[in-house]
Amino acid sequence: MEIQKSSEDYLETMLMMKEKHGYIRSIDIAEYLGVTKPSVSYATKRLRESGYITMDKDGLITLTEQGMAIAASMLDRHHTLTRFLMALGVDEETAESDACKLEHDLSQTSFDAICRHYLHWNQCARFMEGAKIDQRHAEAKRLVDEFHADGVIYENMKFCEFWSYEKVLASHILTEEMGVPCCTIEKEYALGSVGQLRTRFQAFVESLEIKKINS
Repeated sequence: MEIQKSSEDYLETMLMMKEKHGYIRSIDIAEYLGVTKPSVSYATKRLRESGYITMDKDGLITLTEQGMAIAASMLDRHHTLTRFLMALGVDEETAESDACKLEHDLSQTSFDAICRHYLHWNQCARFMEGAKIDQRHAEAKRLVDEFHADGVIYENMKFCEFWSYEKVLASHILTEEMGVPCCTIEKEYALGSVGQLRTRFQAFVESLEIKKINS
């Protein structure tokens, strides 16, 4: 049975709420999607009747096996398409927005082709040999020298164990072996706290300015 795009959005959002809060409530869905509570009530009624979700007496929502399969597929599409667009140079906010539109209409054939391309060309640490990782560090040092950069901001995806390892290694090599100041940050899949990042960057820049004055 073909499922409507709006239903896919609701199921995907439910999974996101489950991962974020550990539970699924209608009020959180309404807030995230920017819709009214009656709209969520109508949608959850349809999803329940179709066998995609269940609701307990307290109103907490649980995805059924069928609902979870659709939700996980849509969320995977969203993350993959977002990262793919960003790899092409699209800014994160636009990539997130466009991925929301593409994830529903893109055929499985085209999506599989994008996944193959992404896995072949991406720079994930899981697919790198040691020599390639060393090459990345050497290239970072070359760019620092070419553009006379005072420091490097190293970003990795939050909760990614592979990049977390590479981040620690790169931070040590750049700072201790190459003498390049390094500020490391973790980024979530969604837009993070701009204020917190601004504070981190300001402190890093100030430390570079102090280093210049002292030298």
